Amino acid sequence: MKNIKIIHFVKGRADPNTSNGVNIVIHNLASEQKKLNIDTEVWGITKNIHLNKHRHNYPLSLFKQKIIFKLDFNLIKRINNLKENTIVHFHSGFIIEFYLIAKILKKRGIKWIITPHSLFYSKKKNTFKQMLKFFYKFFFEDFIIKNTSAIHALSEEESKLWSREIKKNKIYIIPNGVRKSLLFKKKYLKNKIFSICYCGRIAIFQKGLDLLLLAINELKKKNYRIYLNIIGDGHQKSKLEKMAYNLKIDDMITFHGNKIGNNKKKLIVKNDIFIHTSRFEGIPMAVLEAASLGMPLVISKNTNLSKFIIKANSGYVIKSLQIKHISETIEKIIKNRNKIKKMGINSRMMAIGNFSWKKITITLNKKIYSQI
Repeated sequence: MKNIKIIHFVKGRADPNTSNGVNIVIHNLASEQKKLNIDTEVWGITKNIHLNKHRHNYPLSLFKQKIIFKLDFNLIKRINNLKENTIVHFHSGFIIEFYLIAKILKKRGIKWIITPHSLFYSKKKNTFKQMLKFFYKFFFEDFIIKNTSAIHALSEEESKLWSREIKKNKIYIIPNGVRKSLLFKKKYLKNKIFSICYCGRIAIFQKGLDLLLLAINELKKKNYRIYLNIIGDGHQKSKLEKMAYNLKIDDMITFHGNKIGNNKKKLIVKNDIFIHTSRFEGIPMAVLEAASLGMPLVISKNTNLSKFIIKANSGYVIKSLQIKHISETIEKIIKNRNKIKKMGINSRMMAIGNFSWKKITITLNKKIYSQI
């Protein structure tokens, strides 16, 4: 690869010991790039610059988050000292600091690329939040998008969305990666009550959690002995708990809150299957991690992992996001319990074979960094 320097920009600290998927991605990507002897740094914008506690093999610089429309003086100084062979990699969007940084980079003739992490991919229409995003995008975000050297999309669906914004030859489709876990599921079909796990943000509409609870309610009516473990947090947690209570299925669900590291992994592998009923996604990190743990998967097509799961025979893809189809898919896997172990083994092999961070990093370097 040509002699370049890559700087990943993140709102946060690239801490892998968090529930923030973007920070986890950046940590793993930068770590792998350093292993491949690629000159890589991570620059984070955060309220507390003294919380740099996680282990990392890459240089990590933290800059103080200032009031709106202002950058840390030290950050401005560092940007102005960047060499021309630098490529800045922005992660996520709707971050005012990124706009201010991009304005300086443009003046200096330094290239940048964007990984939106599916931030712009939403099916909610005409909400107040979406209107605010529309105006913000028009006045600020469009500058970053129109002047970018590349967009890194996670899926074909996300790529189609971006083709409305910029030329197709600037869009590259490369999925997220996942680390091979030494802790993984080894015992299958030990639960008397069929145990289902969801892990991720509690964002009811996006993650289809309302549909999942209604599907659980349908299975309860059919007298299936099932249990749902929900791992994760979010401002809609109490709303989802209330929904479970109103459906009278709260005795069939445990809300575990945020879990990280091995505590999260140990909780996931205790379940029989892992489920994601998302309405829209890029490539959900939680599903990739569950696959690496050897979990049989039940997913919606909107997770953009259908072709991998079908090819690997690592679970079932829900026909459509209707309550009936979700409950029928869960019912199908319960009735085919004898296939669960094989699906779990296949799931782990799928994750390791297709989504290793080494493979993803090499692809990014070859298709994007080296080409721009």
